[in-house]
Amino acid sequence: MNLLQVVESERYHFSNEDVQDVFETARNIYKGKFDQVKEIFRERDVKSDVGAMIGVMTDSDLIIERAYESKGGMNMCTALEKLEERGREEGKREMIFAFLKAGAEIRVIKEASGLSEEEIEKLRKEMNE
Repeated sequence: MNLLQVVESERYHFSNEDVQDVFETARNIYKGKFDQVKEIFRERDVKSDVGAMIGVMTDSDLIIERAYESKGGMNMCTALEKLEERGREEGKREMIFAFLKAGAEIRVIKEASGLSEEEIEKLRKEMNE
């Protein structure tokens, strides 16, 4: 089954709850429907191997890590919150890189990002490497 088939897998209903969880969760993640995933797993965890399979299917190292770290089960809501947090952090870094490339003053970047001058300088050095 390829990615397109996973995304369009609504017509499939599996009697095995774990298989259903894998497909339904992967499909919702690909479609950006994180709230729907949170709704499904609000009151329950998924088995670690199910979480790892979801991570593999969605190419999410963070979900795979969380699955392997969990003992017996993982909370998808927590994993998605961490994934969203990581996405915000990466977006913030990209914004700072864009400011630096455009020649913005450190003061402006500091105000926009909330980072210290030291953190901004560290990112500038990282960008120039």
